Amino acid sequence: MGKDQRNALGNSVREASSPEGAFDEAGPSPPRRGGTAAASTLGATLLIALAALGAAPRAPAPKAEAGPQRIQTTHFDVQSFLPPEDGKSYAALCERAYGRFCELLDVPQGEAVWDGKCVVMLFRTREQFVAFAAGVAGPNAAVSGGFSRPTKLNPLIALPMCGQERVRLEQLLIHEMSHVFLQLFRKEVQLPIWLHEGCAQFFEFRHHTADSRLKQSQRIVKDIVANGRARPLRQFWVTPFAATDREGYAQAWSLIHFLSQNPRTKGKIGKYVLKLKELAPERKGFVHIQSEADLKRFVQEAVEKAYALQAEAFGQVFGITVADLERDWRQFVLSNY
Repeated sequence: MGKDQRNALGNSVREASSPEGAFDEAGPSPPRRGGTAAASTLGATLLIALAALGAAPRAPAPKAEAGPQRIQTTHFDVQSFLPPEDGKSYAALCERAYGRFCELLDVPQGEAVWDGKCVVMLFRTREQFVAFAAGVAGPNAAVSGGFSRPTKLNPLIALPMCGQERVRLEQLLIHEMSHVFLQLFRKEVQLPIWLHEGCAQFFEFRHHTADSRLKQSQRIVKDIVANGRARPLRQFWVTPFAATDREGYAQAWSLIHFLSQNPRTKGKIGKYVLKLKELAPERKGFVHIQSEADLKRFVQEAVEKAYALQAEAFGQVFGITVADLERDWRQFVLSNY
């Protein structure tokens, strides 16, 4: 700023603090040159404001959120926004769970269940998860407790690792891994709901045997069997059940538990899954439905085929009828729960 400019600024500031007509020891202020008192006061005020703005410290720019910690294991690409030690711990859990899935389903050593690596996204906050889920899987996934995308190449699991105790978060991770594993093992075929949810629940309880929900499930199943409310397998094997259906989940878990313990079926669950996939028909592309009667007939035929396929696979793998299974399972429940 030049000398003349500094003098002008000083005069303007002084003039703003000494209104026209004010007196000091030197007498009345000399008349201002050019413009009115209001204009001079406004100019001084603007200069002061501009000077203050120039001197005010600028707010720091918000820091960009750091990217995830990336942990590569044999079968997983874990991308974690958690503290480093937590990320490593969950990555190790993924490999242990993978080994347990292979054990139950009798997967030959060295066989890859999926191509590439399963990407596991672990978010520190719910907000991080929602932003990711909405962009990748849509609004329904964003309001869920986690989701999986079982594609043959680089399948995906995403979970918000917050809001619950550590062991429950571990169980949720194992639950989603179970769905991916079952779906991608050998042939990609849509498996029955009871088999999917029963296996996922089985692995959850196997990971945490002190889970209070295990005892609750045992009580629920024993109650429905003892009181004649257990769903017949002809119905249960082909009917979806809601996430809030505690009896449905308990019965599905109990069937897998029984199959893993019974001498005639133990060690053969994986063979049963593969036989189901082998017998599954190719999906039809377009089905021409002209009336409500056509729709009902189509649904009924699909239900009967789904049950017949499961019953055939069961007989071929386990060597027992569905009626024998149902009888032995009920006895197992009443004796062990």
